[in-house]
Amino acid sequence: MFRWNYDGVFRDLDGSLSGVAGGNVLTWTDTLDPDKCVKDDRFSQGAAQGAVCDETTQFARLSFNHPNMQSIYSRTLS
Repeated sequence: MFRWNYDGVFRDLDGSLSGVAGGNVLTWTDTLDPDKCVKDDRFSQGAAQGAVCDETTQFARLSFNHPNMQSIYSRTLS
């Protein structure tokens, strides 16, 4: 389903994909809250381990384009 980690997030509105109405299907990362997200092999492919998170989780995509390393040094990005 996913070609690589951070490939995307599928919002499962009715629960027909993940079994969790309003839940999210994505790749597993250790930054996910284990109280709200579980690894799920149905959505794994190659090195990308699938995961399902409950309806309370929200995600935003961000990227850095030529960052000034001084501006983010010693800051927590999560």
